[in-house]
Amino acid sequence: MRNYKSILCLLLSLVLIFSVVFPMGAAAVEEPGAGSSGSKGIKLTYVCNDAEDPIHEAMVYVSEDATMVQVADLESGMPEGYQLAQKEGLALKPGATELLVWVVKTPAPAPASKNVPIKFMTDGTTVVGTREVTVAEGETLTLNAAALAVLVPEGYELQNKDQSVNVTYNTAEVRVLVSKIEVPAPANKNVPIKFMTDGTTVVGTREVTVAEGETLTLNAAALAVLVPEGYELQNKDQSVNVTYNTAEVRVLVSKIEVPAPANKNVPIKFMTDGTTVVGTREVTVAEGEEVVLNGAALAVLAPEGYELLNKDQSVKVTYNTAEVRVLVQSLTKSVLVNYVTEDGTLVLTSEIVVDREAGHVNTSVLTDVPYGYEIANTGDMSIKGNHIDVVVREKEYTKSIVVNYVDEEGNLVLTSDILMSKEATHVNTSLLKDVPYGYEIAVTGDVRIEDNTVTVVVREKAYTKSVLVNYVNEADNKCVLTSSIVVYMDATSVNTALLTDVPTGYEIAVTGDMPIEGNHINVFVREKTYTKSVVVNYITEDGTLVLTSDVVVLEEQTSVNTSVLTDVPYGYEIAVTGDMPIEGNHIDVVVRLTPYTKSVLVNYVTEDGNCVLTSDIVMDKDATSVNTSLLKDVPYGYAIAITGDMPIENGQVFVTVRSTYVPEPTVPEETKPEETKPEETKPEETKPVETKPEESKPVETKPAATEGKTPNTGDASHAMTWVLLLTVSAVCAVCAFFFLKKGNANR
Repeated sequence: MRNYKSILCLLLSLVLIFSVVFPMGAAAVEEPGAGSSGSKGIKLTYVCNDAEDPIHEAMVYVSEDATMVQVADLESGMPEGYQLAQKEGLALKPGATELLVWVVKTPAPAPASKNVPIKFMTDGTTVVGTREVTVAEGETLTLNAAALAVLVPEGYELQNKDQSVNVTYNTAEVRVLVSKIEVPAPANKNVPIKFMTDGTTVVGTREVTVAEGETLTLNAAALAVLVPEGYELQNKDQSVNVTYNTAEVRVLVSKIEVPAPANKNVPIKFMTDGTTVVGTREVTVAEGEEVVLNGAALAVLAPEGYELLNKDQSVKVTYNTAEVRVLVQSLTKSVLVNYVTEDGTLVLTSEIVVDREAGHVNTSVLTDVPYGYEIANTGDMSIKGNHIDVVVREKEYTKSIVVNYVDEEGNLVLTSDILMSKEATHVNTSLLKDVPYGYEIAVTGDVRIEDNTVTVVVREKAYTKSVLVNYVNEADNKCVLTSSIVVYMDATSVNTALLTDVPTGYEIAVTGDMPIEGNHINVFVREKTYTKSVVVNYITEDGTLVLTSDVVVLEEQTSVNTSVLTDVPYGYEIAVTGDMPIEGNHIDVVVRLTPYTKSVLVNYVTEDGNCVLTSDIVMDKDATSVNTSLLKDVPYGYAIAITGDMPIENGQVFVTVRSTYVPEPTVPEETKPEETKPEETKPEETKPVETKPEESKPVETKPAATEGKTPNTGDASHAMTWVLLLTVSAVCAVCAFFFLKKGNANR
């Protein structure tokens, strides 16, 4: 009975042990098969380069023959806030059960930002420059005096040298008071370059500016640019040095002989009939050219007092034309004036020119009344046939008065006389008809007679008549330009040789005397033809060719002014301005580099703030930012993480970059395989209650220490232990069964 009870207790103990341990053993045995029967588990250890220890671990299952862990599997266990450093899967070495996965922090979204204008003002209203600073929402940007000084427009400075401003996302604008910097004039000197045909004759002078302590070298090309028009260097290889202390430079030149153009002056004869010429004008015609004079042009050329008989007449003038005849008719007529006494005696006959349609002559226009007579009947005298009769009577003159005309300094100009009545005590200046030519009476009115003499002060006439000049295009009779010219008071015409303001691009079509009509003259012009293209060579001061372009000029033009050149090479400026002589079909223009005033440092920094490279870039002096598209020296193995405009702060910009290199995982030597020997886990030490699952966490052995080797985690030994226990339990159960059966048989 006691044996039976012992066996029964043994069986109950085995059943109890089996019931408690079997589920755990089953789980331990089944865990490696969490995947399919043909899969294997891979432990992923996530590592970030800014952390000393692994940040996360996860398990994935792949096929037994897998050589790659795909991106989707890598991302399945990704810790929050991170992303893969690479976009490809990772290679799996044969037999490997662990992998290192490199990750980077997911970049935080950029905060909302705003560009706030900084307005630089000389007072409360005048803005001399504007800059912008970028401020993120919730951020306060403090600009001290040093930062503001960097942003101040060129040529200005802060009024308050200690000024500091705070800029936030809600700031509309910032106003900063500045003052203009007074820059002292550099110590420069203008040195004359005298161009001479011999040792004494100067034909032209140019000036070059030289700074103190500087030496300016003018080679033959530079000197040729300065040579006066119509001249050339005697020494084609000449070169001169000019310093601040140079008084002058003398350069020998020779006159360029230019053949005279083949032109001819053709006379235009204005005639009242086939023989009587009343006026002649000339037009200049070049060989091979044809000039057309329409009715308007001929009317301008017609002699004063005449008009075209045919108002629609038009003539053509060529180089071979001998002369042109144009019929005109007089606008006036000549009327005989018979001065007769009251008894009918003829005293004098003269003539006067009046309008062709006039029917009478007023006595006020008669200036040749016989001496000693006066008109008895004044007013309009009817024209009878071709004469008028004017009744005169003798004046009673009883004394002759000497008239001395003196200038305002008292110098005698002319002496004459005038007859006055014997009781006259004054002579009115209105009676004086013999004022010296070119003079006018300075003080008018009554002049006292003293000793039968009067003194009349005169002065030279001022020629103040201004005549309008209408330049009329002969092609369409439209006025191209109106200017003016001052001529003598009694001038009746203006010669075209005196006109210096002919419209640009035009030339005078008809030359000679142009009649003054009212207060203007009409000058016919025609457009010049631009037929010559000139090559422009931009060369440096040492003779290096920088750029070649061209410019179109007038056919007869012998020089080109630098003011018309619009294609100066970028980054250069013209060193010597003015007229550049055309040599052959080209001109040489000396240029020099325009200095850039700002070099900006470019700092390439990683997302964790480490600077990997510093370079520089040249920018315009007023640049406030650098666009990343301009950067050509990005460090090798890196790519720009944030693109766009990078603000220039204190002469430098910061560009964020990230590495494009994925490092190979390395096996550390710190944890050798012998550190986890099987003998350290003796069976008696791994009782079910003592070896809880959490005591063998993967973090106790870093994946990096055993990469590519089968990890000694105890999973296989646990499985063998449970199999052994199950076998022992089964044997015990069978033995108990037989003992029990034998006992029953004995009873």
